[in-house]
Amino acid sequence: MTQSSTHRHGMNPDVKKRLDRLILMQRLKIGLIVLGVAIAVSALLIFVGYEQTINIDKVVSSTPVKGEIVSIIRGAGRKSGYILSVRLDDGRKVQAVSRLPRAPIAGERLVLKEAMHESGQKSYMTTGFVNPPE
Repeated sequence: MTQSSTHRHGMNPDVKKRLDRLILMQRLKIGLIVLGVAIAVSALLIFVGYEQTINIDKVVSSTPVKGEIVSIIRGAGRKSGYILSVRLDDGRKVQAVSRLPRAPIAGERLVLKEAMHESGQKSYMTTGFVNPPE
């Protein structure tokens, strides 16, 4: 078999071996880049999730209080709730979140949960109506 017939029927084994190695190296480079990007994105998501859990202002105590709805600041529907302006029985005017099963009406009396947070901040969430209609 002559040299020209070898080139006609196939590739030189040394050239083939070098091309195979180059293709493998190229695939490894791409794989490592993809792996590096995946690790970086995962690390970012873990960091963001950790930061969100670290910065939660925990409730240290809660007290039931009563008040009357002065106005509805923002009505967002049942799924996301309502933000209400409420005058408490002790005279304080506060904002409260309501996720009760029906829309609140100005003038209605509510029972709220006054939550004291670690930061000293207070928040108010409605827990029910004082005299719900039958």
